Amino acid sequence: MVLPELRTLDLSECLHVSGAEIVKGLSAPEPRARLETLSLKSCTYIRPRLVTDEDLGVFREQEGASLLVLRSLQDLDLSACSKLTDSSITQHVLRYPDLQRLSLSMLPEISDDSLASVAYHCRSLTSLEFSHCPRISDQGIARAAPYLARLQHLYLSCSVNLCSHRSLSMLVQHCKRLRTLDISMCKYISLTMVELLQSQLPFIENVHCRFVGGADLTLLL
Repeated sequence: MVLPELRTLDLSECLHVSGAEIVKGLSAPEPRARLETLSLKSCTYIRPRLVTDEDLGVFREQEGASLLVLRSLQDLDLSACSKLTDSSITQHVLRYPDLQRLSLSMLPEISDDSLASVAYHCRSLTSLEFSHCPRISDQGIARAAPYLARLQHLYLSCSVNLCSHRSLSMLVQHCKRLRTLDISMCKYISLTMVELLQSQLPFIENVHCRFVGGADLTLLL
């Protein structure tokens, strides 16, 4: 079903949905529907069949068979869709130059490649969530930050592989509009790093840093 006017899509907690199935389900050429908001949150009864490489080839040949036909999409939530992988994110799903809000939290299989791809292909993002994604690291932040100049809200709690000042310095350098940052339970980030970031970002309002550096602290400016 092509949904060219869709603005908000919530597929969070759809545990059986993969990236290829999202492409198939929402980008079939006909019929068209006038729908602005679609929520299928927690639809555990959606159990898609395996989509083959041959299927994907057919989709690509069909006119409009791409999620890019959702040209009005502004808000996308794929949190806890545990079957999503780097391949899903980088090849099939996320290429939206006008997308503003994206949540990819609680996806254990995605890595820095997904973060970098999202930043490169979705440069209008103002809010981005990658919390509870254990494979996201300093390298991913370094690759993504140069493309996130419009970002205002960033959520990275429980990112256990964020462990150096490099990540925060890249945010200071490239994400100067940042207002909210959640790095709670990133135990290798020190409170000193957080204070330095706060002093250098002109618009920062909320830094959530509970348990950073092993401390039980929350800073709210």
